[in-house]
Amino acid sequence: MWLNLRIYTGLKPQNSLDLPRLKDRVFKLLGPAIPDASGWGLLRPGILSSYIVNRIPREWRTRVLEELLEGVKIDGSWIVFDYLFSKTAKVNPLSSCLKSLGLVKYGEVRLHDTYFVTVGLSLREEGIVVFLYKGGKAAEEELDNLAYVIFHMADSSPPKRVRIDEKTLTEAAYSLSMSGAWSWVGWTTREGQTIPSQVVRSRWKEEYADKIREGDWRELKFESNFGRVRLLNTPRRKSIAVAVKKRFFRPGFKRQLSPMFNELARIIKPHKVMDVTYSMEDKAGILRSYTERRGIVASERFLEKEYSLPERNVRDVSYEFTGYDIEAGEWKIEVKAFRDGLTKDIELTENEVKVMNEERRYRLFIVENSWDKHPKVNVIDDVRSLVLEKKDRSVTLVSMSSETYYICNEDVWRAKTSMQGHSKIA
Repeated sequence: MWLNLRIYTGLKPQNSLDLPRLKDRVFKLLGPAIPDASGWGLLRPGILSSYIVNRIPREWRTRVLEELLEGVKIDGSWIVFDYLFSKTAKVNPLSSCLKSLGLVKYGEVRLHDTYFVTVGLSLREEGIVVFLYKGGKAAEEELDNLAYVIFHMADSSPPKRVRIDEKTLTEAAYSLSMSGAWSWVGWTTREGQTIPSQVVRSRWKEEYADKIREGDWRELKFESNFGRVRLLNTPRRKSIAVAVKKRFFRPGFKRQLSPMFNELARIIKPHKVMDVTYSMEDKAGILRSYTERRGIVASERFLEKEYSLPERNVRDVSYEFTGYDIEAGEWKIEVKAFRDGLTKDIELTENEVKVMNEERRYRLFIVENSWDKHPKVNVIDDVRSLVLEKKDRSVTLVSMSSETYYICNEDVWRAKTSMQGHSKIA
């Protein structure tokens, strides 16, 4: 399976994080991927882990999936994990067209296209993050958001993306051709001629070295004990793709990606880099999910600090859909988080409101500036006194349906705040 390659540089944690601490932070702040109720996509993007395996039908599972660890692994000098995200795709463009003309009212039927990206983080030298992914442009639109989040959680400056240009390709090709660990398996000239690999291996020094350096080729393929690398050098596209052998790539105890990542870091020189920022469209919900995770972590630290609760008594249950996010002794705590913004009305689901009215020790934590190192936590004890506005909205997955939710205006919940304080993202 060929995967596209994208590389970011400049990962320099300001808090001198070592690999084990960064590994724990990655899993805590990204969290596991959550499948939606329809089974067609994801409710929340996140790390491929045993959590998602336990929530898919047993008949879909394989032995490989059953062997998944916690989802994040230290492999040599790399932190490795798979990240899943979904983007909605219109099933029937005609329905969208007719709706825009005012001829139909049933709305758009949508399904989710789900993508994965295998991530490798290394803190050596300039700090490298490697993405191996499928999905082309549909997935690439979200990769910068994911990179931005990863660099932010490491307290690093924003990432810079390595530009794959002709110089990068020709230097990578020459480096691979000179390495004893790699052998030729394919050569296509700029004119489209295919040169047999055995010919290249026996005569390349005399006839082909200059062609490599000058970029006089369209495609090159190399193979090692761990997989293949394909270099594409055309006027319209310059890219690198990687195929890792299945026994080294698939998740589980025997996963071994560090040799391939080490080679990619060795052969690809960041001659040109591009500044990376995030897209506020956030179609896959990567930024939103990260904001939520930081809110929960900030709330956990707040409970330990302000209420002197030991860590073992504070439990994250946000993935169990119980109507609240944290159990702290007898308290049931729902967390709402904001990165920033002018309007901070909170939204509660029907299930959250139901549990809120049933549980006597229900609390609401509203976390502001959750992307800061010291987010502000607002505590509301008397949740039943909140004035909520009931609303309905249509939900279009495979069939039309509606859901009920509740809005509490910012001025209302601020008036009910019983305690405030700043937390810390450890």
